[in-house]
Amino acid sequence: MSEILSQFIRRTEGRRRILVSCWANATTLDAVEQLFGAIRRHADVEPLFVSTGGPASREMFTERGLAMVSMQDICAAAKLPNASPASDEGRLLAGYAWLFDAVHPAVLLTWNGAGDALNAASAFTAAARGVPTFFLERGLLPGTLVVDPQGVNYGSHIAGAKWAMLERSDPAAGELAAVAEYCRRLRDSTRSVVQHGESLAPDQVRDHLEIPADARVVLLPLQIENDTNITRYSPHYKQMPPIIRDVQAELAPREDVWLIVKPHPEDRSRLGELQSLCGPRTRLCGDLSLGSLLAVANVVVAVNSTVGLEALVHRKSVVVLGRAIYGEKGFTFDL
Repeated sequence: MSEILSQFIRRTEGRRRILVSCWANATTLDAVEQLFGAIRRHADVEPLFVSTGGPASREMFTERGLAMVSMQDICAAAKLPNASPASDEGRLLAGYAWLFDAVHPAVLLTWNGAGDALNAASAFTAAARGVPTFFLERGLLPGTLVVDPQGVNYGSHIAGAKWAMLERSDPAAGELAAVAEYCRRLRDSTRSVVQHGESLAPDQVRDHLEIPADARVVLLPLQIENDTNITRYSPHYKQMPPIIRDVQAELAPREDVWLIVKPHPEDRSRLGELQSLCGPRTRLCGDLSLGSLLAVANVVVAVNSTVGLEALVHRKSVVVLGRAIYGEKGFTFDL
C-alpha cells in the first residue's frame, strides 16, 4: 500500500472518509475546497482525492495539504498491471474496487462522472457498493458549484421532464423576492460563469462590431465539442460549424437581423476556421465579455450552454438546440 494511502487510513480512523474523484486543475480544486469548507461546519470528514497526472499534479494537491493518490498508486498497491491504467476500463474498475475496500468511504464525490473513464469508473464502483454519490460540476451561474445526486447537465435530477416529478410547493413571497434580487444583482454585475473579454457599453459593442444601431441581434455562443454537454446531450449537433451555417441560413431572409458568434473562451484554436464561415451579417467576437454581448442581444441560440441560463437571467429569449438542464420547462424555445 502506498505511504500516502497508509497514512490517510491511519490518520482518519473512526472518521467519515469521503472519496473525491476529480481532475488536477486549480479551478476544480478551488471549488471542491470551498465545498469541504461548508461540509466541515456540519460534519467531521476527511477527503481522499483520486486524480490523474504526474508529479506536477501531485504537487498541486500537496501544496494545498490534500491527500491524493493516483490510479498508478492504486494499481501498484493492489498489485494490478500498471501499464497505462487510465486507458483500461477493466483495470480502472479493479483499482477502484480495491480502493473502496481499503478506505470504506462514506460518500463519493466525482467531478462530472461521465466526462472521462476515471470519474465514470468511480461512480460505477460506488453504485455497485451502495455508496452514496454526488456529482460535481462548475456551476450554472457565476460563482456556483453543482452538487447533484444523479448527474450533471442534462443528467441532473432537475433536468428536462424530471423537473415535473419533483415534490412541488409554492414559494413564499420572501423566497420570490430573494430570487428576484439575486437575478438583479447578476444582471447589474459583469460576472459570468467563464470570465473573459473586455466590457463595453451597448453602443460601443455595436460600433466595435460594425452592427447598425437599429439592427436586431442574435447571439450564438459556441461550446467545446468534446465536452459531455455535446457528446451526450446534443442529438442534433456534434460540431459547431454546422450550427453557424444553419443559423445563418435561417436568418438570411431577415435583413435587419445580425448574428454574433461567440467562440468558447477555452477553445480558441480554430478562430480562422470559424471566421471563414461568417457571412456579411455575422460577426465572430471573442474579445468582448458575455455581459457586453448579452446587453445587445435580442435572442440567444445555444445548444445547452450555461450562457442560455445567464441569458434568461438577463430576460432574453433563448432557443435551445440540444438537451439543456434549463430547457423543457416552458421558458425556452426547444428544438
